[in-house]
Amino acid sequence: MRKNILVSAILAAGILSFFAPNIKADMTDPEAITIPKDAGLIREIFKGDEGKLVINIQDAHCNFEAQTNISRILEALVKNGLRAVALEGSFGKIDPSMFVTYPNEEIRREVALDFMKQGKINGAEFFAITSKDPPRLYGVETKEYYLANLSAFLNTLEDRKKIKAAAITVKNVLDKLRDRVYSKSLLQFDEMSQANKKGTIELLDYCKYLKAAAEANRLPLGGYPNLALLYETIDMEKALDVNAEEGRRARIYTTYMKIYKNVDMAALLNEIVGLEEAIKAGLFMNNDQRALDRILRNARVLENMLDISMPKEDFEYYQKNRSFFSSKQFIDFIKEKAKKYGVSSAYDPDFSLIDNLLPDLENFYRIADARDEAIMDNTLKKIEENKVSAIALIAGGYHTKGITARLRKRGISYVVISPCITRPDTNNPYLETLSGE
Repeated sequence: MRKNILVSAILAAGILSFFAPNIKADMTDPEAITIPKDAGLIREIFKGDEGKLVINIQDAHCNFEAQTNISRILEALVKNGLRAVALEGSFGKIDPSMFVTYPNEEIRREVALDFMKQGKINGAEFFAITSKDPPRLYGVETKEYYLANLSAFLNTLEDRKKIKAAAITVKNVLDKLRDRVYSKSLLQFDEMSQANKKGTIELLDYCKYLKAAAEANRLPLGGYPNLALLYETIDMEKALDVNAEEGRRARIYTTYMKIYKNVDMAALLNEIVGLEEAIKAGLFMNNDQRALDRILRNARVLENMLDISMPKEDFEYYQKNRSFFSSKQFIDFIKEKAKKYGVSSAYDPDFSLIDNLLPDLENFYRIADARDEAIMDNTLKKIEENKVSAIALIAGGYHTKGITARLRKRGISYVVISPCITRPDTNNPYLETLSGE
């Protein structure tokens, strides 16, 4: 039996933690995995038939809050029996004994915390250094692939900062146009959509917003079956009053879980995108708004591409629309629309250098795709070598889609967890770390 289940809404409501028994989880059952609700969200569950479980924790590289929450997530998993952790970005066994043997626990923790703030160690290494019962840590990269990916990054380094600064000036002009061209309702919708993409709004709250927006625009929801199931559980959640008598609450919860197990996560995410597009189409009042929406999306994709923070879906979109990412496409649009709407069109002329950089940027992401297979294979080898049934895999969110697709194909269970990030990280040293600065 194989299925995808969305459970983030349940976690957000604290329902699982309310009902969960105080016993160790079955580390082969993805549905039995629980984590502190303020440390992360379970985004996706797949139950396979191979008796193995990969707990994929999405890494936000060098983000201090994310690394702190990854450490807390690992602490909860270790208490329930997790013994091995696989890490993107390194090779072989990772030995923290140089730190662990230092006798003063308080100083050891303070130094490890400072190293984590600087991006010198990650949340898993911090946990291994400070825990009395640490799991075994393993790097699961294939060295040749990783070094090729790093080389592709370094090849773009000289021009990346200059072009990124120039791209920001282009994006600023487009944002000014957005404020002038969009209606108030379209502007609000765009801001909510971006909040969802950046993770600054809970998925459940965003789905509630989409429902209200669809109803306000008289858009039928009949073509979105998984969203309909989600909205049904939202209504049931209101009935899970902590003051209700226990038997009634348990019956409602049982029904609640049965409905959730029919929600297909992959299909749900596609339905969210489809509903977004349908709502937006109803909000457009002219062709200028439609054209600005397309070029704003391209500017945002380009921004993520330069920041090494592009989701796989964005790279797939880029590959299909490569011809629309030339500097001329952006500049011609700005020249025409800025004059029409009385907006300053000042931008950095160095933006034209993007045309020469794009092939190298594409190569970086193509090699990253090739690493998915190697990371997954090496992770599964560690399950066999350690004679365990479950392993946590900490890897950047870009790799999630490729890794989970391969696990699903092999019938191996998985859970996808995102660490909570509640505030912007203005001092992230990730790019400096990669470049050796």
